[in-house]
Amino acid sequence: VPALGAVPTLKWIAGSEIVDRHVLMIPKDAALGQATVTLSLYDSFTQQPLALLDAELIKQGPTIPLGTWAVVVK
Repeated sequence: VPALGAVPTLKWIAGSEIVDRHVLMIPKDAALGQATVTLSLYDSFTQQPLALLDAELIKQGPTIPLGTWAVVVK
């Protein structure tokens, strides 16, 4: 649930920014190098995927590309 439930999506305003940080855990046996990262949206009650509404994103597929990130050892 975005922003720990403080700002449900039905109250989002076009152009506004919602900060919703998450930790991404990388398995210890993951390959080092580059990882392509995508975002999938789903309904928190039914766990069913949500359709994208942006015409440009729809052309790219069912997920939102976030970019390519480096996987390194800390």
